[in-house]
Amino acid sequence: MQDTFDIAIRNIEPPLHASILLIAAHLSSKLYLKTEDQIISTPRFARIIEEAEKSVGHSRSIVVGDFNMNPFEAGMVGAEGLHAVMDRRIALRSTRSVLGQKYRFFYNPMWNLLGDRNHSPGSYYYDSGTYVNHYWNIFDQVLLRPDLLETFNPDTDIRLLKSVDGTQLTREHDGRPNVRISDHLPIVLNLESKEVLK
Repeated sequence: MQDTFDIAIRNIEPPLHASILLIAAHLSSKLYLKTEDQIISTPRFARIIEEAEKSVGHSRSIVVGDFNMNPFEAGMVGAEGLHAVMDRRIALRSTRSVLGQKYRFFYNPMWNLLGDRNHSPGSYYYDSGTYVNHYWNIFDQVLLRPDLLETFNPDTDIRLLKSVDGTQLTREHDGRPNVRISDHLPIVLNLESKEVLK
């Protein structure tokens, strides 16, 4: 449906279920952009998504990819950016107004996977050696529009993949990605679509 150098968009139409807009992205790395650059570039991404939703006539949208930002960064949570919140109850409001302008929400379930409750407290580990160092990051994320939240359970329907067919993707002693395979951990999403009466 649409491709740019960092974004691909497809309207997937299963025969028995409602169509879903799938947006895959690999946004620019922090190695090449400053935080300010990421904040300024994210509204462009949000506009592309909204234009695609208008084009297909629905907002059953999933955005997946390497955003090179954590869930708490301004480009992810800002109203002019992706406006992706951690609380599904807030996301289910669909929109909020800021200075008279309405902004649509995404729900970001990746907040649930950040922290040492999990063996791997993020999808990407980096020891920057700088004064501010998060060590663990969740640059790899899935965002869902409220229209897809009815059947979605953040406790069971999304996880970081730690192994594939017996191949360990993480180091056993500290949960960091096994960089001989990849420096990022993949995400597994389970999403049931509602049936469509034709």
